[in-house]
Amino acid sequence: MSSTISIQEVLSYIRSDEGASDTFLIKFVRASGKKKGSIKTVAKARYGAVKPKDRGKGLPKPSENTPRLHVDAGTLPMTDTERNSYFTPLISHIIQFNQYKVIH
Repeated sequence: MSSTISIQEVLSYIRSDEGASDTFLIKFVRASGKKKGSIKTVAKARYGAVKPKDRGKGLPKPSENTPRLHVDAGTLPMTDTERNSYFTPLISHIIQFNQYKVIH
């Protein structure tokens, strides 16, 4: 992991049409909970909430204001496609995107 990428490039890519259909590896530092401060690795993440047909109990229902709320909170709505679970890492805590080290 010698190459680097800026957080702006990461955000631009995952929000693009090309990136929206791709899965990617993401690593971030947990900001809360019992495992606060540890690194979480999601091998097959996708930008956005779980698709309605895949939605299970307890998963949030997306609204029209969801992207705006995440931007205001400094988080990204993401889905772990292997576990079909929703997570929202802080943008400032993302440390790796695919094989690239993220620079803030």
